Amino acid sequence: MVGYVTKNSRLEDPHSLHLIFSKPLVCVIYQITSDEVRCVAEVPADSIPSISNGEMSTFLKKSMAPQVRSKLLIV
Repeated sequence: MVGYVTKNSRLEDPHSLHLIFSKPLVCVIYQITSDEVRCVAEVPADSIPSISNGEMSTFLKKSMAPQVRSKLLIV
């Protein structure tokens, strides 16, 4: 499982889990504070990007974040 926290944002319905069928991963997003949302996805073990060289961050920013952003409301 990998994930990230989006600051200065909230969900349309902050009291529910949201399942997003993004490509290439399915994501679960949920409100963790009044202005932070966590996005979590399961990455297949055979294709985990490296955290140490920044590949994971790039992967999350380029592939998942744009698809999840449409569900977020910026505060």
